[in-house]
Amino acid sequence: MKKLGIFAALSLSAVTFFTSCLGEGSNTQAGPVCGVYFLNPAAGYLPMVDVGTSYVYIPELTTYNDGDCLGLTISIDYNDPANVDAATKGYVTASLTSEPVQIDKWRSTPIISAADTASLMENEIALNNSFTGNGFSNYARGYLFIPSNVRIGSRQVVDWHLSYPRELEPVVKNGENHYQFFVRATAEGEDTGAGNQDVNNAYYVQSAFEMINNKEAEANKTFLYIDFNYVRGIDETTNKPIWASTTVMYPVTATTED
Repeated sequence: MKKLGIFAALSLSAVTFFTSCLGEGSNTQAGPVCGVYFLNPAAGYLPMVDVGTSYVYIPELTTYNDGDCLGLTISIDYNDPANVDAATKGYVTASLTSEPVQIDKWRSTPIISAADTASLMENEIALNNSFTGNGFSNYARGYLFIPSNVRIGSRQVVDWHLSYPRELEPVVKNGENHYQFFVRATAEGEDTGAGNQDVNNAYYVQSAFEMINNKEAEANKTFLYIDFNYVRGIDETTNKPIWASTTVMYPVTATTED
């Protein structure tokens, strides 16, 4: 598959963007990105990160395994001779400005019935938010990167869960199709020294995400809307989850065969 408009606009994620430094002969961009590490066979197996809209070659990245999910802060110098023919080569060359973060990977599951969201999971904990603006977010190679905020302790082991309705039928809000995803967390251990933390996770949702992307592309939509539902509290009387949601817009993308 070939990515379209790979360098027409370097928008590397739905909510993460670069800041430019243009002037006095400078033509650089710097900022946070996230994506999936791989060795690119079309470029002599150079270590790259697929950030969804383009490939980024970072020479310093040599200690990771194919398929690792990474969060990075990088700088791109478009005056660098390595980037003169970036569009032809199919990747841009960048340098690290901070130590990479390896992001935990989780599977996703379809929701079988309404009962799946009507009751608490075993050891479930409430979240402060399913999706914050203070982390790495993107969709690349089947992985949806989601930064969430939760109150946890240093001795707790937290597992994360993402689910979605099997039918993937949207809820229409203000004329737009909103697709429902459910971000949940379970924890074991003492919540010693508990405090609020932003946690970056990557969930494998390829079939679901591409299905809704294709639906919206066929309808000539510019953006797809995902409601990240989360348990914000627990009803003390019924012991049932109290739900809230955060809506995130992702650009609808299209691909074509090479």
